Amino acid sequence: MRTILISGAGGDVGTGAVSVIRRHFPQAIIFGVDVHGENSAPYICDQFQLVPRADSPDYLSRISEIYERVQPDAFIPTSDAEIELLTQIQTPELPNLLVPSAAAVAVGKDKLSTFEFLQEIGIRAPWTVELPDFTPNATPFLVKPRRGRGSKMVFKANSMQDIPASAINQDYVAQQLLEPSTAEVTAAVFRSKQGELRVIQLRRRLSGGSTSWSEVIENAEALEQINVITESLNLHGPINVQYILTEEGPRIFEINPRLSSTISIRDAMGFTDLLWWLQELDSGEIQPWTPPKVGTVGVKVNSPIVCNPEQQSKGFDHE
Repeated sequence: MRTILISGAGGDVGTGAVSVIRRHFPQAIIFGVDVHGENSAPYICDQFQLVPRADSPDYLSRISEIYERVQPDAFIPTSDAEIELLTQIQTPELPNLLVPSAAAVAVGKDKLSTFEFLQEIGIRAPWTVELPDFTPNATPFLVKPRRGRGSKMVFKANSMQDIPASAINQDYVAQQLLEPSTAEVTAAVFRSKQGELRVIQLRRRLSGGSTSWSEVIENAEALEQINVITESLNLHGPINVQYILTEEGPRIFEINPRLSSTISIRDAMGFTDLLWWLQELDSGEIQPWTPPKVGTVGVKVNSPIVCNPEQQSKGFDHE
């Protein structure tokens, strides 16, 4: 019986990973960790424990303690901060760690690094500059956190006066506004150790910063750009690429070096990137797949979980 350790288990990606593992490995024991327990993680995981944030000096020692006790067959970190930390350091005490290639993490860790990388490999991308260095020219633009947060905390502005004061004093970037906003696509990408590339492109609608509705599309130019990106990075593992299908073609604006929040939708469509990753860890090989038909629609459906006081202690390790 396999044991899977998932960090950030209460977030969008973490809860999606739990549902995928339940689907493919119903007998697996899922040990979830997160920085707080006021989410679904303590109730959907078999065991749950609180851990410090990735930027805490106690994070690695706490994860190592859990690792030694649980002895997981795979460890799936889902937060950007954890993934960046774990790819920067040598972690022999954490075997079976599933993180994308370090080069992908270095490029995708922030939006400015992504823009500079795309420029270097000849892919047209929306201009991106650090906010303190930006001078508006009466053209609408976007203001985004330089690191993480998905599609949250993104502002459309026409001048500096439109930008919230909280963004001015933080690590934000200004980025070219791409149109139409209704043509946003998230492309989930998986590249095996043997270099086999698998991609699913989903036109999507966002709700609260995450995908609530998606439709399978095919765009040959975007696929070619993704191929160039993965070859340049010598990618192994999953990433997700965000682009807008403009009148001039696809314009990639973000590369996330991790599984994405559409993980459960994709898995139901047959793009089972987490399963392939686990299969590769087990045997070095991944099962064949048949891409879903163009026009296939996936919708995220939330189901409530209600627990009485006696049930709430299930799986919650307070130590």
